[in-house]
Amino acid sequence: MITIDWNGKIGYGDIISPICYAYTQAQKNKTPVQLNMFWPHRPGEKFKRSDCQTLDEKFNYLIDNVKATNVNVTINQIFQKVDFIHTEIVDEHLPYHNFWYAEEHNQYVDSDYILINTTEHNAQQFEEYSPYKKWKDPIGVDRFNQIGEYIESTTKKDVIFVDQSMSIDILAKLYRDCFMAIGYHGSTMWLARYLLCPMVIFSSKEEVTKTSFPWAQHFSSVVTDCDYELLRDISIKQLKDFRNEYTRYLATPNLHRIRSKRIPSV
Repeated sequence: MITIDWNGKIGYGDIISPICYAYTQAQKNKTPVQLNMFWPHRPGEKFKRSDCQTLDEKFNYLIDNVKATNVNVTINQIFQKVDFIHTEIVDEHLPYHNFWYAEEHNQYVDSDYILINTTEHNAQQFEEYSPYKKWKDPIGVDRFNQIGEYIESTTKKDVIFVDQSMSIDILAKLYRDCFMAIGYHGSTMWLARYLLCPMVIFSSKEEVTKTSFPWAQHFSSVVTDCDYELLRDISIKQLKDFRNEYTRYLATPNLHRIRSKRIPSV
C-alpha cells in the first residue's frame, strides 16, 4: 500500500492534481494507493460565501467521475490543518506524474462553441493578492474578450466565457462538449485538462505550462490573425502522442522508491 498525504487548497489544480497523482502512482507501481486529502476548513464550508459549492463538493464530483483503474485507489478526506504540502516522491520531473482523466471526457466532435476561461469574476486579480503569479495570465481579461470577439467574427463558433465561480457539474458538461478550451495557466483549465480538451493557454512561463498542460498550444501574448481551429487540430494530435508516451511510462518499471517524507509548507 502506498500512502499519499496531500494538503488541499482552493484551486482546481490543487484538487485535481492529487487525484490524478494517486491514480498514476497506483498504475505505475501496480500497488494500491491511499490518498489522504487534508482540508484546512470544516466539512461543507465554502471558500467564499458567494461560492455555489464547497471545495469538498467539487472534490467529490471529480472522484465520482474519475476513470476507473484495475488497481485500487482509496481516497479519504480529513478536515484538519497540516503543516506540509504533500508526501514526497523521488522521481524525475515529468508531466506524467499527475496525469489522469475523467471517465466521460471530450470526444473532439465539431461542437458549435469554444470556451474561454478568464479571471474576470475571480474574488481578486493576481495583481491584488499575489503579483508574482501574474505570469499565469500575461494578457488579462480585456485581451481575452478581444480573442472571443475575433473568434466569433472569423469562425462559425460561439464563445462562452467561464470561470471557477461556476458549478463544477455545469463546467464539466461545457468542457466535455466544447470545440476547444482557451485560457490562462490555472483555474478551470485544469478541469479542461481532466476532461482531455484540446486547448490553448496564455502564460509567461512556457516550460512550466507545457509540463502541467502537455498538449496545450502555448502563447505569451495575443497573436493577431490566429487560426484557432488549426491550433485545435495540433493540440489533439499532441494529446494523442502524449497519451502514447504516458502508456509507455506506465509500462516502464519504476526504479525509484516512494518515500513517506512530507514536503513542509514554506
